[in-house]
Amino acid sequence: MKIHSWSWAKDHMSEIEQFVTGKWDFKADDVGREWREDHNMLTSVITPGFLLQPFASVGEGQSMAELRVEVVWGRAFFAVVGSCIFIRGRGEPDAEGLKAMGLTSLMYLHRWLPNRCEQEWFFKEGQLTCVWQLAEQVARALATDQVRVDIFVL
Repeated sequence: MKIHSWSWAKDHMSEIEQFVTGKWDFKADDVGREWREDHNMLTSVITPGFLLQPFASVGEGQSMAELRVEVVWGRAFFAVVGSCIFIRGRGEPDAEGLKAMGLTSLMYLHRWLPNRCEQEWFFKEGQLTCVWQLAEQVARALATDQVRVDIFVL
């Protein structure tokens, strides 16, 4: 729920209260997932809570993208932004961007048919190298085999 301003919050207090109550009472249950039993055991003992934070925003004329980067065994393999996937190549700046939906996403057709991602501006500016490095640093700091790191790029 986006709270637009303090005055908006005062005018919509019952709506906010209903939202918070619904989230507080919600019990996650991953039906069909292999971790369901373990997850339910964990969430049954965790005290519910909330984190309130402002939305990420940018200045006039600037663009921002949220990349969801998958890191496995210390290497960032791909990043997803919107409906685009950037698959990392062998070198630092080397990556291939393609739409993950539509006809060109089928059977390697993106190699022959136009399939440009709308969010390629940060790729062309060379920021993807920093994204790979930051995601890998986070994985090392966490000492984990696999992690998804969300990175906002301006």
